[in-house]
Amino acid sequence: NGGMLEAMMETENAKKMAALEAIRHALDSLYLDGIDSQELEMTKEYTKASFLRSNETKSARTATLAFFEIMDLGLDFFKNIFGEIDGISLEEMNSYIHDIRDPAHRIEVTIGPE
Repeated sequence: NGGMLEAMMETENAKKMAALEAIRHALDSLYLDGIDSQELEMTKEYTKASFLRSNETKSARTATLAFFEIMDLGLDFFKNIFGEIDGISLEEMNSYIHDIRDPAHRIEVTIGPE
C-alpha cells in the first residue's frame, strides 16, 4: 500500500525553478487526473518486460521465487504474475494514484549548486 515515484531532471542552474515547476505540475496533474487506458496498457507491457529482463538469470529467478515465498505469495505467483498485472483495472490504478500519490507526502531533493 505504498510506493515511490521518482522524477529526475537535469537542467542549467538558471532554468532550475522553471524545471521544478514543470515537474510539480506534471505530478499534480497525475494526482488529479490519473492516467488513461492507453497509458495503463503501455505501463502493463513495460512492467511485464521489465520483470522478464530482471529474472533472466537463475540466481535472479531464485531470489524472486524466495521473495514470493517470504511474502506468502507462493511459488506459483511467478508464473501467474502476468495475469495479476493484466487484471489491474484503470479504476484501480487511478484510485491507487489518488490515494497514495498525495502531494502532501512529496519530498523534493535538489542536487547541485544553488
